[in-house]
Amino acid sequence: MNTLEGLHMILSTHIRSSKGFSLLELTFVMIVITVLLTCAVPSMTMAYLEKAGGKTALEIQNIQDAARSYYLQKGSWPSSINTAPGDLESNWLLPSTWSPASPFNNNYATSSTSSLFIISTNVPNGAQNMVASKLPLSNISGNTVSSTIGVPGGIVTPPVHVVTGT
Repeated sequence: MNTLEGLHMILSTHIRSSKGFSLLELTFVMIVITVLLTCAVPSMTMAYLEKAGGKTALEIQNIQDAARSYYLQKGSWPSSINTAPGDLESNWLLPSTWSPASPFNNNYATSSTSSLFIISTNVPNGAQNMVASKLPLSNISGNTVSSTIGVPGGIVTPPVHVVTGT
């Protein structure tokens, strides 16, 4: 081997080793990242569902408390949450920071009879039981969770935490 060939071999080895990572090294790193993400994403999703589910249940309870106050003041249930007149928001029964959308970005819906007030919202799969278990007189139908309250001081007999859908 002559001097020129030796110099070329040394330079090409040095250049190749300083260019970057080999395909095998990059593949190994991608496999490690994939394994880590596979473990982390489900637990992060569950943590989000638990936190948002708890906040949704708390907001439903706040709306129910406001509806009870409205009933005691007016003698009837509110017509809606935030569509004046006769709503909870314009009667100052909900905080000014209150949002009509749940943490899952779905609106709350209300309905009532002379003796019952029902509030419901849609929640993602996996969160239905988390939300319903924290509410009085709750019902699950598909992705919709509803909770019923009765006239303050009255007796309410709707089903308690009944699962009617998947």
